[in-house]
Amino acid sequence: MNGDFWLGNEYIYQLTKFQSRQLRKDIETFEGEKVYAMYNEFGVSSEAGKYTLKVGGNSGDAGDQLAYHNGHTFSTYDAHNEVDSRCCACLFGSGWWYSGCYSCQLNGKYHYKHDSVYGNYIVWSGLSGSLKYVEMKMH
Repeated sequence: MNGDFWLGNEYIYQLTKFQSRQLRKDIETFEGEKVYAMYNEFGVSSEAGKYTLKVGGNSGDAGDQLAYHNGHTFSTYDAHNEVDSRCCACLFGSGWWYSGCYSCQLNGKYHYKHDSVYGNYIVWSGLSGSLKYVEMKMH
């Protein structure tokens, strides 16, 4: 692949419905800091389950920011599945497993370092500003 893409929750569900997978996230900041987060358990439920996130078994040096979203449904501006009435997907313009609203948001808008605005960017709590690079891989 030579660009950004999202596999899609239905495909992720199909890949994880019988067996939980491992998930690795490689992250780089504009300051050159490189970290990773590994989850030994990763999956999403079906569309009927609103693609509920299941993660566990974190390791790596990026911290366990995804655990905050564990057990939450996937929301978009036109499918508001959040417990929070604010509609974080509407506020931040992207789909995610929002939980009042997030501790990480990897589907946000890509901004160059100088363009970062709070909330509407790719973020992993504990790392400064908008992220330069994120890659998510399943095994």
